[in-house]
Amino acid sequence: MIFVCGRRKSPRMRRRIAVWLCVGVLAVAWGGWRLLSAENTSGTENSSSGLTSYQEEALSPAPTASPQADSQDSPAPSKQSMEESDVFRILDAATGEILQVSGREFLYGAVVTEMTLYMHEEALKAQAAACYSFYSWTRAQHTQDEYDFTCDTANWLVYVPREVMKEKWGDAYEDYMAILDRVVDAVYGQVLTYNGEAACTSYFAISSGQTENSEDVWGGEIPYLTAVASPGDSLAGGYQTSASFTPQELAQALGCTEGEGSQMVEILERTASGSVTRVRIGENEYDGGEVRTALGLRSANFSTAWDGEKIVFTVKGWGHGVGMSQAGADYLAQTGFTWQEILDWYYPGTTLSPAEDLLAG
Repeated sequence: MIFVCGRRKSPRMRRRIAVWLCVGVLAVAWGGWRLLSAENTSGTENSSSGLTSYQEEALSPAPTASPQADSQDSPAPSKQSMEESDVFRILDAATGEILQVSGREFLYGAVVTEMTLYMHEEALKAQAAACYSFYSWTRAQHTQDEYDFTCDTANWLVYVPREVMKEKWGDAYEDYMAILDRVVDAVYGQVLTYNGEAACTSYFAISSGQTENSEDVWGGEIPYLTAVASPGDSLAGGYQTSASFTPQELAQALGCTEGEGSQMVEILERTASGSVTRVRIGENEYDGGEVRTALGLRSANFSTAWDGEKIVFTVKGWGHGVGMSQAGADYLAQTGFTWQEILDWYYPGTTLSPAEDLLAG
């Protein structure tokens, strides 16, 4: 019997897990995979910078919804009729203009800012569903405001229109759009829900090997944003990085007193998944997220060592760690997971529902 993070998996899921033990050859292919290709100009940490202000809001726990069932791609009901009411109001930071973007069109311009189109299409579909669900949740929080959320079309953050894609991709535009057509056709009209409302389906680039509980990172418990194993992340490009600072540089960046190099940093507390929650630097204590931001680290899952001249931060993963790992989603897709199964893995307790039901409400 196989358990992952304390949850008993179904027979079908256990068979999936068993597959991982037999896919050594996949690791070889994975070595050549590029998480951050030219299409993904923001390094997928755009999902942090573009979403964090919303994701960090603590949500009140709600009764658990029934898990989504495994299913094959099928057309969602009344897609054409719902498009008139399914509109996102997006403030473009590059121009100051508020864009009126249909939900279907939004998926085209959102997926390409988050993941390279060289990734497995099931992973791209999972990303599309997560984007649509998260920004549907965001839209519901801002119904009385002038706009729903912000993008930056000049820097490929959150959303870009087709003309920007065409300018960048040139002759490859039609090929890339063919991929997006398949992804959007499979997903549009469906939204992840929890307790009958759009779910806050956050995502990020690469985990340390296990995702984080929302309450450990943002302080608010969101029942479906719980720590789960994320197989394959350690094989992704960019999984481990390092950054070095002299004691003086560290003191200047954090506004603390300079200490003796080998004693200047002491990690006091971590989450179960490994992210630093409390660390002493000099004479001050900091939250791991504060240190990550001040030093420009890729995540708060770090360790430190003194090399005689500088303090070396070794960092695992990329992003806040809550929700779906994009590298993990691609790995699961490579092992045979469908996009629905990927979503079920990273957002346990959510249900894939017709989007028109939310729009009608």
